[in-house]
Amino acid sequence: VVIRASALDEIGGLPQDSITEDFAASILLHHRKWRGIYLTDVLATGLGPVDITAYFAQQRRWATGVFAVLRRYGRLIFLPGSSKGALTSAQRIQYFLSCTHYLSGVCNLVYLLVPLMYFYIGTCAVRPVAPSLLLGYLLPYLLLALLAFRHASRGRMHWRGTTLGFGSFPVTVASLLSVLCGQRVRFVVTAKSRRKTGRSWESLLPHIVAFALCLGALKLSFSASGDPFLVFLSGLWLLQMTIMLASLLKVALGKDQKSRVVEEEKVVVHANTR
Repeated sequence: VVIRASALDEIGGLPQDSITEDFAASILLHHRKWRGIYLTDVLATGLGPVDITAYFAQQRRWATGVFAVLRRYGRLIFLPGSSKGALTSAQRIQYFLSCTHYLSGVCNLVYLLVPLMYFYIGTCAVRPVAPSLLLGYLLPYLLLALLAFRHASRGRMHWRGTTLGFGSFPVTVASLLSVLCGQRVRFVVTAKSRRKTGRSWESLLPHIVAFALCLGALKLSFSASGDPFLVFLSGLWLLQMTIMLASLLKVALGKDQKSRVVEEEKVVVHANTR
């Protein structure tokens, strides 16, 4: 992003109270009626996270940043301003979606806990309803959601992206809690080398525990009593969560192994050039 110097002067420079200062600055600039232009040309390239530890660190920083921006500048997004400084309706919607995107981590945590609670302690979050009525609403919703997501992503859907998004719930929930508690989070640059991120399995401990709990709950589902349809529905729900966690562990550990090979190849090439 390139920002005009006079625009920065008008808002007092980049906001120093945010770890996503570019995002916070864009809200302030649009509020002052500055206009942004998106260019399709590739003007710069960068490196992304090389393993799951770096990816989670990046997601933690971004989630904390947007939650803090929502708390700090939410009035500019939601409250009507003067005719001179108000955001447009389209800008309000887009900033609202950006600031609340990482609340999906809370949803994913709930999706994981609901079937576990049903099989471990017998608490059901779904009222007994006729299968035809539930499926009559659920199947069209799932189909429309899938089509909408495919349209929004221009057909570039990939299960790895969905899996990594789901697996980010521990860090995004932690980000939300840290902002609500007023805890200051320092800026951490996303590591571009595996040697700087440590062992990936440490970042996966919540997922490993959740996966073990899911396997235990699946075993309990075969002997669970109660409404047969609810048992079937909860078991199907639990199976989906188990597959998602297994996929995440596969992607994370596979990516970690791949990055280790790449780093070793770099060392060998560097040694040969010497």
